[in-house]
Amino acid sequence: MIKRLILGTFFLASLGLTAEKIDPWLKIDVSKAAKLQGEGEAKLVYKTGVLIKLSSEDIDGEALVKEYGGEFIAQVGDVLTAKFDIKALSALSEDNRVEFIEKPKKLRYDLDSAAIASGADKVRYGEFAKYNGSGVIIGILDSGVDYNHPSIAGRVVYIYDTTTGEVCDKKKIDANQCKQRDNVGHGTHVAGIAAGSGKRSDGSQTSYVGVAPAAEIIAVKVGEYEVSSDGVIVGIRFVREKAEVLKKPFVINLSLGSDLGPHDGSDLFSKALENFSKEGVIIVKAAGNSAADGIHVGGSVGQGATVSHSFVIGSKYSAIDLWYPGSDSFSVQITSPCGSTPFVPVASTVTYKLGTCGTVNISSSDVNPLNGDKEIAIEIESAGISSYIWSINIRGDNVVKGTYHAWGAGLAFANASPRYTLASDSAVDGIIVVGSFTSKIASNVNAGSTLNDLSVFSGRGPTRGCSKGCPVLVKPDIVAPGELICSAFPTYISNGAYDVCGESEYKALQGTSMAAPVVSGTVALMLSKNYRLKLYEVKNILTSTAYHDMFTQNSPNSDWGYGKLSVNGALAATSTPKGGGCSVAPIGGKVAGDMLLVLLMFLAIFLRGRFYRA
Repeated sequence: MIKRLILGTFFLASLGLTAEKIDPWLKIDVSKAAKLQGEGEAKLVYKTGVLIKLSSEDIDGEALVKEYGGEFIAQVGDVLTAKFDIKALSALSEDNRVEFIEKPKKLRYDLDSAAIASGADKVRYGEFAKYNGSGVIIGILDSGVDYNHPSIAGRVVYIYDTTTGEVCDKKKIDANQCKQRDNVGHGTHVAGIAAGSGKRSDGSQTSYVGVAPAAEIIAVKVGEYEVSSDGVIVGIRFVREKAEVLKKPFVINLSLGSDLGPHDGSDLFSKALENFSKEGVIIVKAAGNSAADGIHVGGSVGQGATVSHSFVIGSKYSAIDLWYPGSDSFSVQITSPCGSTPFVPVASTVTYKLGTCGTVNISSSDVNPLNGDKEIAIEIESAGISSYIWSINIRGDNVVKGTYHAWGAGLAFANASPRYTLASDSAVDGIIVVGSFTSKIASNVNAGSTLNDLSVFSGRGPTRGCSKGCPVLVKPDIVAPGELICSAFPTYISNGAYDVCGESEYKALQGTSMAAPVVSGTVALMLSKNYRLKLYEVKNILTSTAYHDMFTQNSPNSDWGYGKLSVNGALAATSTPKGGGCSVAPIGGKVAGDMLLVLLMFLAIFLRGRFYRA
């Protein structure tokens, strides 16, 4: 039996929420709030986090948020994040200063011998051994860190736990007074790959040394098993502010991402990352781990025709995000083992109960102003019947181009393609996106992998073009070892990692989460040699020095990017600062280094005058 619930469409209209300015995922939340209000809970306040695209970066976002009774969190360029009572979105959406309002994306960690495969061993013991990350900060935005782990102890200079609001400086950390705890182990493992010393608790040395073992760490705990994109924006800002206080160059590592989104760089989290990059922040990000998970389907539909894609639900909550040209109009239908929804047209937000199979929420938007395309958001709350086949049926009501792409979360499409499986927020030109290849095989973990070949899970491009001319980018930019990597892991966590490293304090994980910090550590080495490097210089050096073999084929391509990371090659191609002076800025940063150069110049002039007078 199919039962249509109170939809919320009327409620949306009553709030003045125009389809052009509201993310359909947010409209689903509004619809749910409307239903609860209809059930007698109208007095409750429903606060929600949002990302807002402003019409100009010159607008004072904090003042705008306060004007509408919201809680301002952060602003980067023309994108801001805030919290509002859901009822306030009506007036906010009508303000000319607001171009678009988006629900923060839910991110997940991209988790599924590295030194030799990337050339780091040549650096560690070769001519560039003196460049070890000293004087450079690596920002680890992750599940937190075990700051007492011997591999990173003493080099964590700040911790910000966004889940509790706790901020710890080095004094508090070294005194073991910081309450933050890595309950997942992912963040500690990532930190160890980027900057671990490889030490044991007794001070002896293991072989599991990170790429930049003398770098300092600013850790931001952005969540445990689920992360919100607005928290990541706050975390990046925190690392930047503290690095500026310490006057040290820095690089940000993001081993996380979302499968849902437009995959064209137009969503507001991607816009925020792009804005940070325009401000000079170097961000290294995992490509994603979903190439083999059946998350993507695409194709075309003709006028009046219908195409179907079947899928199996793998969790209680699952979702589909469908994007197609703004010139077209599609209707969509979901079919379950218990029945089907009607076809839902453009500009509709509806909820259907499909018998005992669960509830389906569908929000079909009009043209999105950020990319000129239309989006259909589908949320499925299943009753746990995971072995049955569902399907999405797409009908072309008004077709000009007819093309579409759909991504799933918590489900697997039949006949899915590994193309376009890059994390949506990795479709950003200004950041360095990292895929994974296999550098180690263990028979009880990844026996099906091929040594030196691309990891089957490694997210692949290209990025999606859009109606507003979004460029189709070659992504990832580069690949690094990410399969079965041994690194620091909290001893108080008994599971969640592979015990194949032969050390009680070091375990193995795999994923592009592990490949990204190999590159972040490499950037730290480059900055320790030349703290003046700009983002575009770092990216150009990494891609131009990448190496190729029988697996990479004709790179650049959407599997391997520009090739495999060469740590030694990147460091060899990094020049020392022009004008002489120290490679790493003394007293910890560019400003101090520039001041020293000026002082040396004045000293030279002074001494020259003294000698002439003599």
